[in-house]
Amino acid sequence: MCAADTLCKKTVVTWNEFADSRVNGGVNDARACSVESCQAACELNTSCTGVDWDSVNSVDERCWLHGPWSGRRDIGVVSGVTHYDINRTGVCLSMFVQRSSIPWKQLNRSIGLNFSHLTPTVAIYM
Repeated sequence: MCAADTLCKKTVVTWNEFADSRVNGGVNDARACSVESCQAACELNTSCTGVDWDSVNSVDERCWLHGPWSGRRDIGVVSGVTHYDINRTGVCLSMFVQRSSIPWKQLNRSIGLNFSHLTPTVAIYM
């Protein structure tokens, strides 16, 4: 009989990139001065589904956040703009522990296995 003891939970963020593409109806974040800071602003907003980075516009009009408020996509038709879709995936690290009434040292000797070095496993949930 095994049981999983959860060690921690974390959200992992990845991005899908679409060059020369944008989504209409974005909200400008004039504070973002790089793609990374634009994406970081999106990560902080749980409703955000992606960003447009417009390298052609002035510095305070390059980052556009998208979500349920946004419109249609223009994929591959807008030179100088890259759209990024955010992917949020939860990761749960668990340690699987054998449950037994036999003391660990006796169990190790009796079946010839060493349980002193348990390896965590990763399970991904969405």
